[in-house]
Amino acid sequence: VLYWRLRVLLLRRAVRVSDASLLAVVNHCSRLTELDVSYTVATDASLRTLGERCPGLRRLTVAHTRGITSATIVVIAQHCRQLQRLDLDSSDAATSTALLRVAANCDGLEVLRISRPSMGNDPPNSASIRAIVHGCPKLEYLELSWVDHDAHTMESLVAAAKVTRPTMHVEWHGLPEEQSEI
Repeated sequence: VLYWRLRVLLLRRAVRVSDASLLAVVNHCSRLTELDVSYTVATDASLRTLGERCPGLRRLTVAHTRGITSATIVVIAQHCRQLQRLDLDSSDAATSTALLRVAANCDGLEVLRISRPSMGNDPPNSASIRAIVHGCPKLEYLELSWVDHDAHTMESLVAAAKVTRPTMHVEWHGLPEEQSEI
């Protein structure tokens, strides 16, 4: 089996791939640089192992994946410091705690997508968004769709970021009554 050579694994909408199967692959793929498990049954078990076994991970997409929690994104941020792209579209893992850890550890992050995050106990807040903007100097694209923040806060964050990164693109679409692109 040549799992050890695998660098890119795109499982988007692979609903028949079990988490146990993903875990078996991840356990043998320490060179993995890109993983997309959007719309799958992936859970914390396989993705925590990914974080621990694949320090060279650069791109991770967990859009519309309900089995991934904030604690897993924290583990990934601790171990995968070369992360360049993170997509947490409609993910319960998009919490303030997770974003703070990404900001602290993944300074090479270039793209971050957060859309329809969990509005549970620890939703993304102004402090975590500010930490991402300031802690990730290579950030070029930030999407915050349906993230509950007031326009003034978002405009001040973007203005501060654009001083050092004039080409950074931020999309912010607030809750349905407030939509904006900055």
